[in-house]
Amino acid sequence: MKFYFSPSVTAFYRSDISGELGGDDCSMPDDALEVSSEVYERMLRVREEGGRVVPDEDGMPVAAPALLPTTEELAEKARRWRDGVISSSEWIVARHRDEVDMGQETMITPEQFSELLRYRQALRDWPTVEGFPSADRRPKEPDWLADQVQ
Repeated sequence: MKFYFSPSVTAFYRSDISGELGGDDCSMPDDALEVSSEVYERMLRVREEGGRVVPDEDGMPVAAPALLPTTEELAEKARRWRDGVISSSEWIVARHRDEVDMGQETMITPEQFSELLRYRQALRDWPTVEGFPSADRRPKEPDWLADQVQ
C-alpha cells in the first residue's frame, strides 16, 4: 500500500482506497505526492494531538501548530458555558418560588434568592460587557451557590 498527500486539499490518500496515482481508478487530486508510511503515520499523530498538517514549499506535509480559536468561537464557547450555568441554577429558582407559594420554609434566604436572580441576569448581560468573552470578565458567582448546585 502507498500513501499520498495532496497539498491543494491538505488531505492524505491510501492506494488501497483511492487507487494508484495515475491509474484509471484513481480518485486523488492531480497534485497528490507519494509520502512514506512514516510521514503518513507521523502526520496522523499530529492531527490526533490537535496540530495541523500543511504543505511545505515543495508540497510535502509538515506539522504546524493548531490555530487559535477565533473571537466568534471563543464567544460561542463562553455562551455555552453561560447557558449551562443558568440551566444548572434553574431548579433553585423554581424550588424557592414553589416553597414561597406553598408557605413553606425556604432552603435559601430571600437575600440569597435576590443575589441569585441578579447573578443570572448578569450572566445574560455578560455578552454585552466590554471584554467578553474573557473568563476574567465573567460575573462573580455567589459564594454559597456552589454548595447548592452540587
